Amino acid sequence: MITMKINLCHINLSKDFRGGEIQTILLAEKLKEYNIKQTIVVRKKSLFERKAKSLKGIKIISLRKPYFLKFWKLRNFDIIHNHEAKGKYISYLAKRAFKVPYVITRRVTFPPTNTNFSRNALFNADRITVLSKAIKQALTKVDNRLNIDIIPSAVSCTESNPQKVKALREKFKNKFTVGNIGAVVDNSKGHKNIVEAAEYFEKQNKDILFIVIGYGKDYDYYKNKARNLSNIIFIGYTENISNYIKNFDVFIFPSLSEGLGSSIIDAMYHNVPVIASNVGGIPELVTDHKTGLLIEPDNTKELCEKISILYKDIQLRSKLIENAKKNLSNYNIDIIADKYNKLYRIILGKK
Repeated sequence: MITMKINLCHINLSKDFRGGEIQTILLAEKLKEYNIKQTIVVRKKSLFERKAKSLKGIKIISLRKPYFLKFWKLRNFDIIHNHEAKGKYISYLAKRAFKVPYVITRRVTFPPTNTNFSRNALFNADRITVLSKAIKQALTKVDNRLNIDIIPSAVSCTESNPQKVKALREKFKNKFTVGNIGAVVDNSKGHKNIVEAAEYFEKQNKDILFIVIGYGKDYDYYKNKARNLSNIIFIGYTENISNYIKNFDVFIFPSLSEGLGSSIIDAMYHNVPVIASNVGGIPELVTDHKTGLLIEPDNTKELCEKISILYKDIQLRSKLIENAKKNLSNYNIDIIADKYNKLYRIILGKK
């Protein structure tokens, strides 16, 4: 069967390289297998720009602020896919000027900016995709006429370096490692609770070691706050998180808000039991005492209790790992890319 070739433009203007940016690159790499020509629009001198430029066979367009003045650069594409909030503005202008349809992927549960420009950009999207039912419910409250599809994140870190995994295993020998991966932004990711848990276990159990991976605006603050603790390590940004995940005994994710939690998917893929907050889309991934343990957000006491339970109960850890593994087929990049390919073609068929 011969399918129409699509000239697709991805837009991701983030300055960082976090979950959304990893998913953007993962999707672009997989879509190479389809009859799709791809371009990625990025923010000039961003970490994401550097990562995107390593992709082969995909053109990169780098923009400086103000982005919306560059909407004319989108005039020759068949369809545009926005992977974060800022891109929707130039997509909206490109649609007004050149009739280019666009998709918005929304990854968060909090309401979109309440301005005329933002509302027009959102409501004129040909389709909105969200990672979870929780995000869809939040958007439906804004306007129940929006065209919304649920397409989750995919497993993103499948490869590891056996030698580095072995070296880390030796480094953390005789320790029960409790890992966390995410942007160090406390108003959403709950790093206060992680440091407080480390303070508790510093006195209660010397075997437990906390490993925090990721960077963000609160990184220096929390690293300094924990400077006198011997049981917590702040790694910062690292290229290959799989090497660390394979050395975690437990993965904790005490977010205060979360669209889905792609790091949870990666932990489950690597057979690590999960403790996560009962917020946003997380309960769609974690069923309490079946595929993981849920805690209430901003509750250090409960986080410590659940860590202690998994520290002692090997059978429960094995049960959570086994059950979580069964659900991972829904988060395969082959399935995710196929859904987007079909979505693009449905939109273009209607056009």
